[in-house]
Amino acid sequence: LGMTSIMVIHQPRYSLFTLFDEVLLLGKGGETVFLGSSLEAKEYFENLGFEMPQNENPADWFMDVLSGEVHNDRISNFKPDMLFEMWRRRHERQDLEAGAGPNGRLLRSATKSRVLSPEEDRAILWQNLQEGWDAVDTNKDGVMDEEELKELLAHCAAMVPTDEVVRELMERMAPADDKAVTKKQFVDYLSSLSD
Repeated sequence: LGMTSIMVIHQPRYSLFTLFDEVLLLGKGGETVFLGSSLEAKEYFENLGFEMPQNENPADWFMDVLSGEVHNDRISNFKPDMLFEMWRRRHERQDLEAGAGPNGRLLRSATKSRVLSPEEDRAILWQNLQEGWDAVDTNKDGVMDEEELKELLAHCAAMVPTDEVVRELMERMAPADDKAVTKKQFVDYLSSLSD
């Protein structure tokens, strides 16, 4: 979508946690302990020697690790502030492996991105179509004629469709002889194209 969202989530379900492309986990004092793909966080902490109990919510477990409540067999006398240095060392290694150029800028990405499921992709499309409609339907009458539909399609696609394209879409979306299309017809029709 090309958007950055920043939020704080209190005790998320792991299924919700993994919806984020990147997460920033901060330790006590606000220093970075992990920054990367939500799908890589669990593996990162396990590679440091932390063992997650079976049936544990990983998001809760991360908080326990950050607060020092999880034992680590590999690190004697583990203290939570040790996580800051571990992250710095890992980050430095990652930069070198990723081919950091001048001024520390990465020449390629070192993290994996989460791939959306078809259901999530459809939900995002549906939401964007709804928002597009709401932005263009300024009189809030719930229907659009050909001119309004043309404006809406231009808004959603960032290009102005021809009158012929608008007429053809209008015929496909609305019942015969209707001179307007409803929000439901618009969203349902365009969402069905992604199947």
